[in-house]
Amino acid sequence: MSEEALPTLLEQAVSRELRGMLVHNPPPSYEYHALAAFLQDLENRRRRFATDLYMAPRRNNATSKESPQTSGRKSLSPRRGRSPPEDRQPAGEPMDLSNQRRHNRPNARRENNQCFRCGSDNHYLRDCLELDNRPAKFR
Repeated sequence: MSEEALPTLLEQAVSRELRGMLVHNPPPSYEYHALAAFLQDLENRRRRFATDLYMAPRRNNATSKESPQTSGRKSLSPRRGRSPPEDRQPAGEPMDLSNQRRHNRPNARRENNQCFRCGSDNHYLRDCLELDNRPAKFR
């Protein structure tokens, strides 16, 4: 096989995404090794961009369906092994003792993975069957 045919074969073997990127990013050289390095750089940039989009925070929609993780589960009980909440630095005035007390006091129901409304460890608040007795203003 001749050296001139290698860059052409390499261009034909790349994925559809890379071919699309080649339209907008022409390679600096059609020498085989330079083209291979350029295509590898394009692929790395494409992957980095794809993971950045995946890791970007998303807003939760109330109309969205269940996540694939929960839809495939057989049991509606909460998952075990959640990590405990992190100790956060209190915001506001450093001398405000009530602020420090409020944030640093451990929440027994959170630590034990219990429902915040009834204290059961079989479900979370969102699945609780007890009525919400808070005023409508706070719901």
